[in-house]
Amino acid sequence: MRRLAAVAATTFGLVLGVAAAHGQRSEPALAVRNVRVDPIGGGRRVTITLTRGPEGVRGSRLENPLRLEIDVDGPQAEAGGEKRFPLADEVVSGVRAAPRAGGLSVVLDLKRDPGPSDVRAEGVEVIADLGEAYVSRASVGVGLQGKRLKITGRWVEQRLEASRVEHKHSRKDPRIGRVDGPIAAVGPEPRTFLVGPLVVEWTASTQFVGLTPEALVPGAPVEAAGRLSAPAHLVAGTIEKAKPGRGEILGAVTAEERRSDGSIALTILGVEVIVPAGVPTRGSDLAKRLDEKRPDKQETLSIFGRPLTIGGELQVLTEYRRNFDLDDATRKDKVELDDHIELEGLYFLTPRVLLFAQGKFTYAPAIRLDTGARDTPEAKEVERREHWLFAGDVLQNVLGRGYSLQIGRQKFQEVREWWWDKNLDALRVYYDRPEMHTELGVGQELAPDSTLTRFITPDEEDVFRLL
Repeated sequence: MRRLAAVAATTFGLVLGVAAAHGQRSEPALAVRNVRVDPIGGGRRVTITLTRGPEGVRGSRLENPLRLEIDVDGPQAEAGGEKRFPLADEVVSGVRAAPRAGGLSVVLDLKRDPGPSDVRAEGVEVIADLGEAYVSRASVGVGLQGKRLKITGRWVEQRLEASRVEHKHSRKDPRIGRVDGPIAAVGPEPRTFLVGPLVVEWTASTQFVGLTPEALVPGAPVEAAGRLSAPAHLVAGTIEKAKPGRGEILGAVTAEERRSDGSIALTILGVEVIVPAGVPTRGSDLAKRLDEKRPDKQETLSIFGRPLTIGGELQVLTEYRRNFDLDDATRKDKVELDDHIELEGLYFLTPRVLLFAQGKFTYAPAIRLDTGARDTPEAKEVERREHWLFAGDVLQNVLGRGYSLQIGRQKFQEVREWWWDKNLDALRVYYDRPEMHTELGVGQELAPDSTLTRFITPDEEDVFRLL
């Protein structure tokens, strides 16, 4: 009996060990994938893209020869030789990388002393700011950290260069995201591939739409949505066939920085995203309401080479009311309909000029079943909702960046919605900088907001508002 129990315990332990080993997912070892150097003022920024997010980084300056040594902590790669990345730069002559115990050793060979330096990790990147790049690196935010954004653009080396920024619902889990683009490479581990620098992993529960795992080859356009297991490592819930030529990333902003050239560097899903100075980071969010939740994917068309995003809402509601007057002597049952369709469109006339229009059509009759008569003769209604033109940085050549103008029927909302939440025909001026946001508006109703009335309601007519 004891021998049988021992055999059973041993067998049970082996089964648990095998199951645990089978359930473990191997993490990619640390290695350098790409090196880039950018001049910033009189200094340099060296961006080292790794195969995975590091667990820690430390930098130290050494002499004879002059160099900056960076210790990167993480899973050690198999023993191998030193890998060199020569650079044609006046400050940094090259970068060398080699495995070490507990991670990776990266050396920046310097031609001259650049001055103070700083080393930090952002997602799968290790960034070394040398000289003026470190001194001038501002900690001024741009107000996007924590926001959930959809960035459309093109993949350039290991980063996404944005041509459009859209705000999405920020209450979702920040680890959930999506990436679109061509497969850069298959690997580095089984069941993984790269879109830009982002590692996408699929499992037995991943759903494939429009393609099979065999179609995951370099150059194939895909869309992968899932959850981050580590910075720049997405475990996909779905993988779909995508349109070629599209680059896109959707997720929460975990780091932000405004650069000296006016561009903005963001980190989304552990990936570096560059928003050039001419691309607006606000404007499309003006069409959003706190009580509306749009899907992450909306239909977008190209009109005259510019994006038009269309959306809408359809409601079909039927209610049956039996004996609604509570008089048993009569049969005054009725059916009430409350059907409506709401359509909207957001069009970028230029990267800084947006046009938005929204309307609603309602059909809501109430029909008496005993007579067939309608209790509500005015059952049809067309309502004009928001429709406005927004122009960003309209005074850039005169007063500088940050001044924007919005004209048309627009939403004014105070945070205490019970006090003020209304659409008004108005003119509004914005001053929007990282350290300050100011709005000044004037409004007055210019036309009825519905076809149910042919005039402006008396309590709104000739009322001039300063907001």
